[in-house]
Amino acid sequence: MSELVSQTDNVVEPVEAPAPIVEEPSTPTPTAAAPQQQLPEAIKEDHLYVQDCLPPAAILTLTKEYVTVIIMRTAYARVQLRVQYPENYPAEVPIVELASPTLPQPLLRNKEKECMDKARESIGKSQFAIIYELIYNFIHTNMFIPCWKEIKQVMTLINGGEGKVDPTKSKGQIGADDKEGIIQLRLSCGQYRQNIKLKVPYNYPEEGVEIEFLTSNLPQEIQYMFKAQADEIVRKCESGVPPDQAVQQGGNPAKQLAAKLSANSGSNKEIKLTASSIHSLKHDVNVLKQMSDLRAATQSNDKRMYYTQANAERREARKDLRRLAKAESEAEQEAHRKMLEEEQQMMRELLKMKVSETAQNSLYAVAKFLVEDYACRIPIEPCQACRKPILPADPKNEAAANPKSDNRPMRTFCGHWLHWNCLNDWLTTPPFVRNCPVCTRRIWHPDWPEDYKQLEKAWQTREARKREMSDVRISFFNIDSLFFINLSNY
Repeated sequence: MSELVSQTDNVVEPVEAPAPIVEEPSTPTPTAAAPQQQLPEAIKEDHLYVQDCLPPAAILTLTKEYVTVIIMRTAYARVQLRVQYPENYPAEVPIVELASPTLPQPLLRNKEKECMDKARESIGKSQFAIIYELIYNFIHTNMFIPCWKEIKQVMTLINGGEGKVDPTKSKGQIGADDKEGIIQLRLSCGQYRQNIKLKVPYNYPEEGVEIEFLTSNLPQEIQYMFKAQADEIVRKCESGVPPDQAVQQGGNPAKQLAAKLSANSGSNKEIKLTASSIHSLKHDVNVLKQMSDLRAATQSNDKRMYYTQANAERREARKDLRRLAKAESEAEQEAHRKMLEEEQQMMRELLKMKVSETAQNSLYAVAKFLVEDYACRIPIEPCQACRKPILPADPKNEAAANPKSDNRPMRTFCGHWLHWNCLNDWLTTPPFVRNCPVCTRRIWHPDWPEDYKQLEKAWQTREARKREMSDVRISFFNIDSLFFINLSNY
């Protein structure tokens, strides 16, 4: 797992919201290019590159002064690239301008500088292709583009501040792979460890962050509880709940969430013959037949017929081969034309994509919850009754490893923690109804009856049994005392 790539380093945190670009038509018509004979050679090469490699729908302007194109992967990973030519281009680097409705301004300014530095290495040559490829690869290979600001916030959260890591405030380590969109958190608190993998999906934030708990020495029940709650936070963000409210609502950790159905994989697909595949087979058979006929003509043993029949057959074979080559060239041109039409249609569909009005970012909200409320808090969380930590200092202690220990941690309905024996004392002894010292909500857990009258009745039954047993012991004590007194009289 590589460290976070340099895309997020040495960039000032954005102060103001990104300036939206002007909306362009869904199928923009590029401005007509200047006549080729009036253009400098380097600009000619740039225009040819744009016309050959980009679908027309992605080209906004194509003139002697500047070129403007759209580069996008999704509605959240989209930029408008504008390259303005100076008078003495290519002896001078062109001016690069980037605009985006979703990406922050500091990131765009950083990429502009990077493009111009890269183009400066090719002074005297055509430079648009270099600039375009750099931005294209950035948009299509960096999965962190829609959550760039959140990545910076997560790094600050883990490292204990901006810039260098502060060992006194650090909560662990962070690793990132921008091509796969994976963030790995290695968190620690005392002797407890928790590794978590967060994956940013292709269509983030409309698709929420995927969470996976890796190695850990925290109790399994606690891991499952917080994993379910983190998944619920992601679901709420997907449905439009603001991240702060999604974390506060959280969902009931006592309820189990249904597991997602795994996608069917590994099934064998049925092979079907189509008209295109049959046409290709016929073409291959004809080519092989012609090659066989040509070989037979050149290897004929009849020397008398060789100069007459063999030469005629070879001429016919060569004509057939030329006809086949022409037909194959036409087929290739038709395939190329269809591919361009498909690219054009795909670009039109991309340009129609709009940013969701409901989906909310979930990466930082989930990461902050798992760091501050789970991995770095549970090992030191106090019991609300005895005020001792709910987990022992040593993860190998029986209280942490044994799920039936009397000192095992229990989370109440209000979200706070007690030891099992402390919670049992609070719920099964008068006054039966207690409020949490932190949030003042009623303390309750589904392992005990919610109706306090049942708890009260059970307590009265136990107390009555205790009195009966005490009376029995007193009676036996009195009988034994009389017996010994009688013996002493003898």
